[in-house]
Amino acid sequence: MMHNLIQAQAVDPATGLPLYGMDAELAAKAAAKYDPALEAQAREFLEGLCGQKIDGDLGDALHDGVLLCMAVNAVQPKAVRRINKSRMPFKQMENITNFIKACRGMGMRE
Repeated sequence: MMHNLIQAQAVDPATGLPLYGMDAELAAKAAAKYDPALEAQAREFLEGLCGQKIDGDLGDALHDGVLLCMAVNAVQPKAVRRINKSRMPFKQMENITNFIKACRGMGMRE
């Protein structure tokens, strides 16, 4: 006997292709943890801290590390001396590394 169960297929946001196996399981696990209200609260906090409106997806806005560096500089001025605006991946990673170093310097635990 065939069951008519329709299950939502997890899709890779980068490629638009369906996910299977462990990739699908991990996507489902991440989706189950997602809280839109918590994201809205984080967005509002960062916008107030940085004085800048965040358009689009919050994850995309944090990806290059610019907003993270701006946030840490709002808490402790000049914690990050130079914020890279470049779209080059190694420059974006440099921003994130500088953000983490600044957080460590302020005594935050990883």
